[in-house]
Amino acid sequence: MESFPAAPRAAILQLYRTLGVEVLADPVSADLLAEVGRSGEISCWIAPGLDAVAPAVRRLARAARCALVAGVDTRTGRIAIAASSLPVVIGVVHPGAPFDPLVRRLAHALAEPRSTAIEQLLACHEAIDVDAAGRRTFRMLRTLLDRSVELLPRRVPVSDRQEWSLLQVTRLLFLRFVESEGWLDGRPRFLRDELDRCLCSRRDPGRHLLHPLFFGTLNRPVGERSRLAKSFGRVPFLNGGLFEPHVIERKHRLTLPSGFWCEVFESIVDRLDVTLDAEPTGRAVTPEALGRVFEGVMQPDERRAAGTFFTPTPLVDAVVRVAISVHLAGRLGRPAEAIEASLADPDAELRRAMLHVTVLDPAVGSGAFLVGALAVLHGPGPRSGRRVRHIVTRRLHGVDRHPGAVRLCEMRLWLEVLRSMRGNDPDGIRPLPNLDTAIRAGDVIADPLLLHRVPRTTLAALRDRQRAIPASHDRNHRGLLRRSRRAERDTLVRTLLAREEVLDHGIRDLLDVAASATLFGPRERMQSSQRAALAVLRRDRLEVRRERRRIERDATSIAFSMQVAFAPVITKNGGFDVVLGNPPWVRGQQLLPATRAMLAARYRWWKPVTNGSWAQTPDLFIAFLERALASLASNGTLAMLVPSKLVTATYAGAARAELSHHATLHHVANLADDPRAGFDATTYPLALIASRARPPAAHSIRLGLCANAPTVQQSEWRDGAAWSIAPPAAQRVSRRVAADHPLLGASHRPQLGVKTGLNEAFLDPPAALHRWCVQAIRGADVAPFSLRRTRLLLWPAETDGTPWPELPAPVRAHLLPFRQRLQARRDCTGSLWWMLFRTRAATAPHRVAWRDIARRLTAVALGPGDPHPLNTCYLIPVECDSMMHGLTAWLNSTWIGALARVRAEPAANGYARFAARAIGSLPLPPRQQLRVLADLGAARHSGSGNAPDLDRAIDEEVAVALDLSANDRVELAALATHRR
Repeated sequence: MESFPAAPRAAILQLYRTLGVEVLADPVSADLLAEVGRSGEISCWIAPGLDAVAPAVRRLARAARCALVAGVDTRTGRIAIAASSLPVVIGVVHPGAPFDPLVRRLAHALAEPRSTAIEQLLACHEAIDVDAAGRRTFRMLRTLLDRSVELLPRRVPVSDRQEWSLLQVTRLLFLRFVESEGWLDGRPRFLRDELDRCLCSRRDPGRHLLHPLFFGTLNRPVGERSRLAKSFGRVPFLNGGLFEPHVIERKHRLTLPSGFWCEVFESIVDRLDVTLDAEPTGRAVTPEALGRVFEGVMQPDERRAAGTFFTPTPLVDAVVRVAISVHLAGRLGRPAEAIEASLADPDAELRRAMLHVTVLDPAVGSGAFLVGALAVLHGPGPRSGRRVRHIVTRRLHGVDRHPGAVRLCEMRLWLEVLRSMRGNDPDGIRPLPNLDTAIRAGDVIADPLLLHRVPRTTLAALRDRQRAIPASHDRNHRGLLRRSRRAERDTLVRTLLAREEVLDHGIRDLLDVAASATLFGPRERMQSSQRAALAVLRRDRLEVRRERRRIERDATSIAFSMQVAFAPVITKNGGFDVVLGNPPWVRGQQLLPATRAMLAARYRWWKPVTNGSWAQTPDLFIAFLERALASLASNGTLAMLVPSKLVTATYAGAARAELSHHATLHHVANLADDPRAGFDATTYPLALIASRARPPAAHSIRLGLCANAPTVQQSEWRDGAAWSIAPPAAQRVSRRVAADHPLLGASHRPQLGVKTGLNEAFLDPPAALHRWCVQAIRGADVAPFSLRRTRLLLWPAETDGTPWPELPAPVRAHLLPFRQRLQARRDCTGSLWWMLFRTRAATAPHRVAWRDIARRLTAVALGPGDPHPLNTCYLIPVECDSMMHGLTAWLNSTWIGALARVRAEPAANGYARFAARAIGSLPLPPRQQLRVLADLGAARHSGSGNAPDLDRAIDEEVAVALDLSANDRVELAALATHRR
């Protein structure tokens, strides 16, 4: 049993006991597995570590064993557990959380009697796989929506068909939740019964069932309903909102065949189980699961292209709790850790403060962050309907560009209101509040009044109009909303017109000064500073005028303005107490030129960076960060999940400088090891929590979301330099080494490998072209001291990379179909449209290459005649064979690999980006050790010695060269062996 340290093994045994498992007195070992208990026919096993759980599950499944397997991460204390059913689904239990929802579900699955062991195993699998119901629902809804779009008339734009279809499905799903509580005439099969009655009467379900149910029953008080509406029985008045005709429905009078509606009812009403319970069961769909499902089906390609990704609920809950705790700590003068601990049992002062926190999500999506904020601000205990309505209508605010996302967010919040009324009969259901003023469609980044201030008296008038809307209904609601929107539009136009007049005066003043005579006669020409100022004023006037005229022309829609849309909050506090969310992750190169120009003109942090031959365009999240910080009230709190690029990217330097100087950074949390951060995005998020206030002296930043996370002094993060979020002890070693040794980048320039710009035209061409090819490698082909494989690269150039002036006929025939795309490559500026880029360094006789994205730094020596690295590799050309092998050994060492991780940009799944900046900041190997390392590296490269012995010798030489103490080695070893 040497594979199982006492503490981790004890933790797993305690978990099994909590699950009701009978733990064996004498564990049964099988290789590296140990059977330690049984629960009925289910055997329970311990695996030697987190990474061993999945292989063990597959092995037991192949052997037809009904089993549970658990393994522990000795570094974090997290326990992974899985059932021996394929595909493997792993659940994670956090340390110190014996009442984790996963534990409760699994204990229930084991305790409930089953007919067979297979049934019990599947119940355990479902308890762990909480997303199973969500995946089934996603497939079902995706099929229904695609079919609906296909059946609707082609003359209607696809986007309108998608939105119309989504609206119908959203309403029906919402009614399923209402029906599940017995609120539709007390009948558990109300929807199915009414459909059958409609079909028996040979009527159309859309026109004769759903239309009168939606628009004549659910959105009207009982006393105002028609005879047909009253025939539905005791159906509650749920107010308008979701059950009012949408602008798309007024624009297009669309219908679907009765047969399709039968399919919809069969899928949503007959087959889909729903529950308002907060905790998933694996079988029924909860409102939380519905949010993720809808974000997947709601124009998924568009939202992915817009950088919009669903945020996992556990991560949302953690970020929201910490953010609100930080804000309340500043308001009440208590430590944030004490506030967070008190949220489970708040005192009277804390509970009062919780009810006054205003929250904004500027990219609200399905409303996950607002629902999380509602749970925290409401406090523990049974849901109070009055408190929920107060928070939903007065404290929570959201914005999204996509109208469908706005409707989904509203539905999520309405479901939370329904939760607060559970147990009531249909007559006791109060109408749902209108959320027209709380959740808005718009683009916070393109706010036309971003740089302009609306008079306070004007905002006060808007505030009074907006406050009357949530509790209104029917015609009164429509009238109030129409007048409020008209007032908002008029405010936008008047404010822009006033700004236009100010700019006109500024332009006239400059022109008057330029035209006026001086003591020495008439002025001949304007000074350069005056010309520049005049150009800026004219550009601003043109932009303001265009925006004003656009708003005046488009009477059907209103441009979004934060000041105007949320007048009640702005007039009271000047901004929000907490701004949180997961803003879009879009690369700058993917933005339209007009969008890039707008961002550069409006946002100080969003500035492209150029340095010689390369340029970096900031990602969109940079503008969102600046906008979010500006939307805060004084001492408000920002809580954002942003790409980890924030801490290292050159283009984020302005954002880092502003945040470190003018904001108090509370948490900058590296989420690489956090299982709650399971994103669909290719990079992992960083949690940033900061206050809009200058940092106090000696303020410490926590590098995690928990109270015991390591800390770093904010004073160390200055002037826009990269933020290191590695463990502080490893950072100290890195700083000391950097101070004691010259840097590699000072004498050797790391650079990317060959860039084709169109791999399909050049990589692995037909056999007839092999005579014009060279060997090449990608980053994934690089292993320490060796190559996993090589591939062929069409090389229409000389040996040194100089492009041929003419192409051989076979090569030309192959490339001609790609000509237009090759000419469109960003780097292709001349007439030689077949040229490759960055070839000079890649063709040097002696090179050291490494993989750009990897779990650890892995380098290989490339001598004369060896393959050319492509642009998923970085490389350094060196002067000789000895330097090549010595530097390769240096980079492959444990200690340099750990130092590289300190400097590298984190990537998804425990990987890091070993870019030029990170490697250039590593120490240069001393000449004395370089000679020894060259011999060791050459032996390792040729395979002439024992690899483990050579690696140990290399590590020892590097440790001596860097003067690493025993403690230094321990700290760096932990980082070097890091795995997610």
